[in-house]
Amino acid sequence: MNKTKLLGPKSYLFIFPAIALVIVSESITFPAKINWLLVLFLLSIAIIERIYMHLFNKIWLPYFIIVIGLIIFAKHSILYSFFYLIPDAVIIWLKRRVSIWYDLLPSLSISLITIVLGNSFYNWTSHSYISRLGTLFLLFVVNWVLAYFFSFFESGKLTTSPVVSTFIPTWFEIGVIFPYMAVFNYFNYPVVMSSFLAYLIVVKVCHSRRMQVNESHVKQLISHIGTRLQLQVLLMDLGSVKGVYYPNKRIIVIDHKLDYPEQLDTLVHEWIHCELRKYKKSPLFLEEIWVTILEAVISWYYVFNLKRILTTGGYK
Repeated sequence: MNKTKLLGPKSYLFIFPAIALVIVSESITFPAKINWLLVLFLLSIAIIERIYMHLFNKIWLPYFIIVIGLIIFAKHSILYSFFYLIPDAVIIWLKRRVSIWYDLLPSLSISLITIVLGNSFYNWTSHSYISRLGTLFLLFVVNWVLAYFFSFFESGKLTTSPVVSTFIPTWFEIGVIFPYMAVFNYFNYPVVMSSFLAYLIVVKVCHSRRMQVNESHVKQLISHIGTRLQLQVLLMDLGSVKGVYYPNKRIIVIDHKLDYPEQLDTLVHEWIHCELRKYKKSPLFLEEIWVTILEAVISWYYVFNLKRILTTGGYK
């Protein structure tokens, strides 16, 4: 193995497997008899999710948060999670041929760390409805934070793209599925499957609408921003940078290599930055949080109103 590669930034990704190995070995328990119906069910969910759901990548908000959320309310959740996570990782590798060491192993470890922490938290609580709902939220937050650390170690920078692209499915999870599933304190097959199908429909609809964004939509939005907001928008090669803004000159530059949905997201992102700079400057961290939230809301507003973009004169 190339030693110089192990000494590079990606070597930090091995922090996740190291942590997972320690906490899983201390927390895992084994049943006297394997529930093969549950095993088959988890295998099926993993296969369906990875074959038909293209909106999410290998670590951002997988359905395991929901599935394992219910398993946590039963015994031996850590062991059974392997029957979901391992085939999930194998399908990712077969479809994308990503690196086992730098992609699959860290992402699998992130999932295991999330499950162990959620399991420990739930066992510490009173096992009430609020405890179960709180456990689901904890799973969500821990996976989200660890995924961002993964992204940072992998690329050297943080990106808002996963937050924006999964914004509506995420809120569907939080606002609809989590409260529904937390009612049950045991693994209920019809509940998990019905929530999975609902989740699948929302993701597919959102993915389909985003994929409809084309060059005409982006150009019309650029025209709208230029006319109404006095912002000049340029498309050019920015290398690894998606977009930049110059508030004093009222100029936004977008990398032309991005696909059209990402061009739209980036255009909205930089536009919000420009508008916020008209007012009192806030700390960069707080500004990025506000920009990300507003970017998600505004981008999805445009995505679900694509027909209006192509009307004469654009938006009215």
